[in-house]
Amino acid sequence: MTDKKDLAAQDAEKALKPDAVQPEAESKQTDDKTQLSSDEVDVPPVEDSTATTELPTSEAEAESTPSTAHTESTEESNPATLSNEEAKIEDNDDSDDDHKDHDELNEDQHDDEVDYSSMSKEELLDQIAEISKSDEGFKKGKKIQAIRASYDVIFDKEKEAALSRFIQDGGEEDDFDYKLDETSENFEAYHKILREKRYKNAKELEKQKENNLKLKNDLLERLRLFIDDDENTASINELRKLQDEWKSIGPVHPQHNKTLWANYNALLDLFYDHRSIYFELKELDKKKNLGMKLELCDQAEALAQNENLNEAIKRLNELHEEYKHIGPIPKEVQEETWQRFKSASDEIYQKRKEYYGHLKEEFKENFSKKSTLADQIQEYAEFSAEKIGEWNAKTKELLALQKEWDATGSMPKEQAKQINKKFWGAFKAFFRNKSAFFKTLDSQRGENLEIKQKLVDQAVELASKDDDWENTANKLKDLQKEWKDIGPVPEKQRESIYKSFKKACDTFFNKRRDHNKIKESSYDDNLVKKEAIIKQLEELAHVDDLDPEKVYELQDEYNALGFVPKKAIKSIQNKYQTALKAVVNNAKNFEEDELDELKSLISIHKIKAGPHGDQKLQRKEYSLKRKIQNLESDVSTWKNNLGFFANSKNAEKMLKEFEQKIQDAENQLIELKEELKLITYAG
Repeated sequence: MTDKKDLAAQDAEKALKPDAVQPEAESKQTDDKTQLSSDEVDVPPVEDSTATTELPTSEAEAESTPSTAHTESTEESNPATLSNEEAKIEDNDDSDDDHKDHDELNEDQHDDEVDYSSMSKEELLDQIAEISKSDEGFKKGKKIQAIRASYDVIFDKEKEAALSRFIQDGGEEDDFDYKLDETSENFEAYHKILREKRYKNAKELEKQKENNLKLKNDLLERLRLFIDDDENTASINELRKLQDEWKSIGPVHPQHNKTLWANYNALLDLFYDHRSIYFELKELDKKKNLGMKLELCDQAEALAQNENLNEAIKRLNELHEEYKHIGPIPKEVQEETWQRFKSASDEIYQKRKEYYGHLKEEFKENFSKKSTLADQIQEYAEFSAEKIGEWNAKTKELLALQKEWDATGSMPKEQAKQINKKFWGAFKAFFRNKSAFFKTLDSQRGENLEIKQKLVDQAVELASKDDDWENTANKLKDLQKEWKDIGPVPEKQRESIYKSFKKACDTFFNKRRDHNKIKESSYDDNLVKKEAIIKQLEELAHVDDLDPEKVYELQDEYNALGFVPKKAIKSIQNKYQTALKAVVNNAKNFEEDELDELKSLISIHKIKAGPHGDQKLQRKEYSLKRKIQNLESDVSTWKNNLGFFANSKNAEKMLKEFEQKIQDAENQLIELKEELKLITYAG
């Protein structure tokens, strides 16, 4: 799917290419010999050489820097002929004009470099907006390209991140449609403005070149007429004006440069040939030019100390332009002067070469690091697990690798595409697999949501009750335990369903708390009353003629009282049990059966007073009845079987044993029935 950003980037690459406005001029290289037309000055043809639009490097600069040898050889050479050396010098003039042409659209090629890669998208928007506000901003071609490149990196990361989130949320990559945000739309708008300005300026430059060609041809005609007029042979000032006018005219199409310069230099040679009487004046002029060129040498040598490399390169190009237009110097110092100027230039060019070499090495290191990361991430593409925690742990590891990737700088362009594809391919594969895993959990989470919703409904219903606080509280606690055992629900409903359940539970327990506050106000009164009963029991422990009924009455009265404060429960219970033991120990005049009855009744009252006392007594009553029933059945069976012992050996012995067994069972029945009567009495 091609988005707006990709189309805009393609347009930008075409429109902001430094020499995009003159493809025909760059590609056309002429190899024919240049010859003056028949109506121009009659000079032999001048050999052409290939023009260059690059800054001269150390070896090429020897030929690319202008020389004025053609003006110095007029006394010794044919006035209508240029030497081979001079032809090479003239060729350089063509390339310098080409430089002008190139720099028209790239004025910032030597500006201070700015690290746009560290800027945010909003900062990059501010940068390109500031450039677009300037009438000459479109000429900042290098800056615009650098800003665009950094913006594209951020844009791609945002798009990849959006795609990852889309896939993590369950989307398919083929369904992804990335929309530009406001910052991106504004950036593309400013970028478009600069492209349109640049295109318009390029068209104007083309027209200007055509006009410059006409102006230079007209000037050559005027120069020709000027030279042919014998009265002008002494007019150095007039010639200087024509030279200044020639210099002031801008560039023309490259295919015309060589012919123009050949004619121009040939006419100058003719002029100086005609002015032999002014040779001394020319020598003085050469000395003056020498002083100017030596000054340029000083400036070029000083530039080597400038730490700002781009500023130094920019100024050096300006010095080369001045050097070329100064004019001839004495021949004996020509090579020496040029070598000095060239050496200073070479030193700066070497620094530039070392800088870009260092940058290249840095890119190689980044490539090595990112290659390692791309290899490390491959295992994640095949990762599979059945637990969410394992997926989340791997996701954390993967995002750490992504962070390390983002922190690593740029790579060589020719290798970046392959490594990026390898890294992000595995990255996307992991999140596709993760998305598929979570899709399988959706159905289970949906079932869990239904179960938890039922628990919420039950909790809401229980929270509305206020008649059985303890039982309702236990039921709600059971619901809470069941809630914890249920698995996760869909993320969107997780918080809301939990809040609903918690609200129902909190509602009930807050109501119970308020209820207990009211009830607890009576606990202090119960404590006072129970202490009074205990005091009466303690008094009974010292009475000689103890009445058991009085003890039972106090027990019933004690048990009828409600709760006491929580902090006093243990102490009051200990006092109560101590008092009862003292009462039992005081019953010395009781028969054994009376004492047992007293102990049993006290024990029964104790059970009844405890938690769930009634239920415990009911269970004990049922147990006694069952024992009584079983013993009665056994006694009846044993009595019926006594007649069988008469016909057997040892009958008398076995008969006595069974009679004793029956007697013991009947005695136990009496005790059990007495205990049952006590429970019935206490109930």
